[in-house]
Amino acid sequence: MEGRWQGRWTLNINIQECYWPVESTNLAGLNESLLTFTEILAEAGARTAKELYGCKGWVAHHGTDIWFNTAPTDPNPKASVWPMAAPWILQQLFDHYSYEPDAAYLKRLYPLMKGSAEFILDFLVKDPETGFLVTCPSTSPENNFFTTKGEEASVSAGSSMDNQLIRNLFRNCITAIKVLGEDAAFAKKLEDTMKQLPPHQIGQFGQLQEWLHDYKEMQVGHRHISHLFASYPDDDITLRKTPELAKAVKVVLDRRGNINKGWSGAWKINQQARFEQPEEAYQILKSMLTDISIHPRAEDSDITPSFEGNQGIQGIIAGVAEMLMQSHSNELYLLPAVPKDLKDGNINGLRARGGYGVNISWANQQLKEATITSKFAQTCNLRSKTPVKILLNKQVIKLTKAADNLYTFNVEAGKTYTVLPN
Repeated sequence: MEGRWQGRWTLNINIQECYWPVESTNLAGLNESLLTFTEILAEAGARTAKELYGCKGWVAHHGTDIWFNTAPTDPNPKASVWPMAAPWILQQLFDHYSYEPDAAYLKRLYPLMKGSAEFILDFLVKDPETGFLVTCPSTSPENNFFTTKGEEASVSAGSSMDNQLIRNLFRNCITAIKVLGEDAAFAKKLEDTMKQLPPHQIGQFGQLQEWLHDYKEMQVGHRHISHLFASYPDDDITLRKTPELAKAVKVVLDRRGNINKGWSGAWKINQQARFEQPEEAYQILKSMLTDISIHPRAEDSDITPSFEGNQGIQGIIAGVAEMLMQSHSNELYLLPAVPKDLKDGNINGLRARGGYGVNISWANQQLKEATITSKFAQTCNLRSKTPVKILLNKQVIKLTKAADNLYTFNVEAGKTYTVLPN
């Protein structure tokens, strides 16, 4: 096809980023379009898995089109040699379940998840040097590296992003299996395989390593940050669960810099919000509104605001929501990264994982009041920057303080709880 990017949907960041805000900003109905898209994609992907790789399940690569082509579509190896689109799309689709647990939805989604996992199980090979199970061939979209001989290369084995995507898919499959009460033997196979994947590694600059070996990047400031999938949109790396790895992610962000705007800048806003860096996140947001981007395509390098298309706009929306409320790692976190220039404000209609509706108002970067309503009876783990008290029907309820400014309490379905400074 003719046109921008040959009329393709790009599957190594762009389509996923378009859907980042749909859950947190109460647009969950839009998930259906991605699910239907993926169901059709998987049909084509089963043929590609069988004919191109001799594997079970289904696969998709860097891009697809109106014919749902799932084979490599680009002559450039740093983009095309990447059979990992399915796990990333499935992460977004599983997140819909995380925000509103529904077994019927999960039953529809699980065959897609299992099909992708089956492909990966067949695709993995044992690395003779390390003994790990790795993807091969493998790339880190869309960066190159220098080999130990100083040669430029794109393709290796077991890139960090591949390992992160696989862990996310396998974990989500195991959760789905437990919820649906089926396929226990397959869950055991996934658990055993995860133990043989390469771990996160910290490289010579203190950075989260991008490849299985500590190669130097061809472009230190490359616009892609593929190997930071684990810290956003996934939560395998966080400030509190994995502090040393979190430091390594920050080193990557510092080395990459913020010259790239568009979808890349939007991803970095979300990363900085996750690491509770409000001013860093806001400066990227502000520059995207007022400055041009630097992009390989000239038509994307002279535009202000520098969003580079719909994915940048949606990524920014997700990032602003992430600055105001987060709900990963089984915690609901109020105002994690409010910048000085947004010191006063309010937002209504946010959604948090677990089936929560959230409204927040703040003054001078501090919580003024929040309300939380759960669709389900459950235990809520609430984190804030400052001490709080929680009221139900104007009465203070009993809380368990799990850590500094982390509170655990039981919620009833449909009841609204008010959170106030204490």
